[in-house]
Amino acid sequence: MRDILADFVRAPVKSLLILSALIPLAAVAATSSSQAWSPAASASQLAALDYIERLEVARSAGPQAAADALGIENGSGADAASVSGIARNFGGIELAAELSQQSGQTVIVVKASGGCVEREIARAKLALGRIVWAPLADSPAPVMGYAHFQGGSASTVFFDATGSRCLTGVRIEDPARLKAAIETAGKEEASNQLP
Repeated sequence: MRDILADFVRAPVKSLLILSALIPLAAVAATSSSQAWSPAASASQLAALDYIERLEVARSAGPQAAADALGIENGSGADAASVSGIARNFGGIELAAELSQQSGQTVIVVKASGGCVEREIARAKLALGRIVWAPLADSPAPVMGYAHFQGGSASTVFFDATGSRCLTGVRIEDPARLKAAIETAGKEEASNQLP
């Protein structure tokens, strides 16, 4: 398996920052800089990652399937811009999700807290792709985001970039949006390499 961090080191910072600008900052599931992570059993981490994969499949099945997967009652918050789902706990790992409609597309944002889902376990389980979100220099809680495509959805899977390397959150959306952002960053990178 190739080293994803090597891609990050080789990728021009400018192209990563452009990609970062294309993914709305509000969508970043960042935790506070004072977040304290507790150790979590591997089985709990894998169960939390399984739940995220189920949410990816549910999102692509439509708004009602996504709402059902999040435990949102039928019609609950129909007029709201976003609706919170039931927080799930996997051996101390808490995943709180929010469902919203953005430009006619169903988007799920999951925020992680409590127990640590280690980046290496997530990379192995989800076969995470390239880095699509670089830590911003002035961020009080910098995160690094990896692309994941599955079940008709695209996810940006965010991890703490300050040392813990724990999962901070996931943005699950229509794959066309993330693919377009990756292509734009790739074109920018290619144009920067021209003589």
